[in-house]
Amino acid sequence: MEYKPKYSKDEIEKLVAWMDSHMDRFPQEIEIDNCSSSMNPQYTYLSLRELVTSRYDNITYSSYIKMVYDMRDAIAKILGEEVED
Repeated sequence: MEYKPKYSKDEIEKLVAWMDSHMDRFPQEIEIDNCSSSMNPQYTYLSLRELVTSRYDNITYSSYIKMVYDMRDAIAKILGEEVED
């Protein structure tokens, strides 16, 4: 998913559903992008989940939502799955 100033409720629901359904298969650590990583992706996601679901239409929080999308993409790649935006 490309960065957007605001995300729709449908986009967020789809993102959260994917992350929630794969949480038991998250790796121990991931490289989220070229500049960031998580030593505990499950904790990182759970820490951001409430913000993502409640502030998706607020530009102030859009970078956090993009981070969760990047986490999803990194996890999907490790699991060998394809995701749709």
